[in-house]
Amino acid sequence: MVDPISTGGSIVYRKNDVRLRVGSTTLPPQRRAYRASVVVEPDGADSVSLVLRASNDQSEHTEIRYDTAAHRLSVDRTRSGDVLFGPLFPSVSSATVPLQNGRLTLDVYVDSSSVEVFAQDGQYCVTNLVYPKPSSTGMTVVSRGGRAMLRELTVTAYPATR
Repeated sequence: MVDPISTGGSIVYRKNDVRLRVGSTTLPPQRRAYRASVVVEPDGADSVSLVLRASNDQSEHTEIRYDTAAHRLSVDRTRSGDVLFGPLFPSVSSATVPLQNGRLTLDVYVDSSSVEVFAQDGQYCVTNLVYPKPSSTGMTVVSRGGRAMLRELTVTAYPATR
């Protein structure tokens, strides 16, 4: 797979080997357009989420969630910003994604109007349009029902699209 930002992006955030307690871990605000490379071991967690394009009060956000028991990866855009222009737009898209060696690997591409999630080295993909406010740039990692291990989180910024 060709990395579309390898020639111009810059790493703006990196964390490795972080034990996630039950609850949320707020990360520094990100740009409007970036790639997040994530490797997580759910361990004892029921689910692990990456919450993107979040407003300060979390009322607006897009949630990428992995349900450990169901082996289900979902992208929830029901609170992703402007969702009221059609009754079918607020939705949750999902795919069955088995862990590989106890790990979930994600490459998440985010820009001003889309979130694309490639799981397990591109074997699975979930793509959604989202319409958040430009000020919604928060990012949070959430572990529910137990602890998880965040093996890698690297955020690489690239120029925002219009």
